[in-house]
Amino acid sequence: MRLSGSLKALMMAAAMLVIGSAPAAADNSLERIKKEGKFVVGIYNQAPWGWRDASGELKGFDVDIIKEALKPLGIQKIDVVITQFPALIPGLQAGRFDAATGGLYITPQRCKLVSFTETTLKVPDAAIVRAGNPKNIRGFADIANKKDVIFGATRGSLTAKHADMAGVPKDRQILFQDNQSTMSALLAGRVDVQVSTSGAAVALLSDPKVQGLERVVPFEGVKDAQGNEVFGNVGVAFRLEDIALRNAFDAEIGRMKQDGRLLEIMKRYGFTESETAATTPRDQLCKE
Repeated sequence: MRLSGSLKALMMAAAMLVIGSAPAAADNSLERIKKEGKFVVGIYNQAPWGWRDASGELKGFDVDIIKEALKPLGIQKIDVVITQFPALIPGLQAGRFDAATGGLYITPQRCKLVSFTETTLKVPDAAIVRAGNPKNIRGFADIANKKDVIFGATRGSLTAKHADMAGVPKDRQILFQDNQSTMSALLAGRVDVQVSTSGAAVALLSDPKVQGLERVVPFEGVKDAQGNEVFGNVGVAFRLEDIALRNAFDAEIGRMKQDGRLLEIMKRYGFTESETAATTPRDQLCKE
């Protein structure tokens, strides 16, 4: 029997309706982790976020949060996949691990690719100076206004952009290839202050070989047009479809914030109370 054009169109529409109304695949991410009895985390082997020390022990701010969040689930086995920072999100999407860590900022662009927990840490700019803070630097305003202060940072970094926002003259900025090069210049007296993210500052100063430097606490960072200090918000990343697993982490992270365990982990890795996670909801941070 030959069908008319209108009947064909009606049948195709009905077929699409059936397909569109089919139930989405069940989110069994939490049950899968419990059944497997292990959790696989992607790290890029960098302090203070997640790394293996000389003895092979797994350490780090993000790693310790994961360990705590897994306890109520009865999971003690954590496997690690070490990768480069740019490969963390692609590796997570490809199923190489269950979560990605590494001081990942929650941004609208990343929220399209992965599902973040609520914030675990606020990451402001941090200043490192020579011991005793001889130039008495307390914020970006001092760097901009004190004409004898030479600023150092990594070329192309957010903190270099923040120096411009704060009005630090170009002729008092020296930009370097990386944080280690900037620190060497600070030790040599070529610059008076090094500004990086607080996570980078913690990592740099955790090296026992580094002597004669200190972090400026508190340090007043650059402010946006509304007068609010600019900082990043860190979270643990999961696959977009693994909402049940992410929610389980969110619940435990919330309890860790309330009972002080999160603050203990922060201090363990050199962070201060000034970096306590912001109260801004994840959904708001994910908005364009």
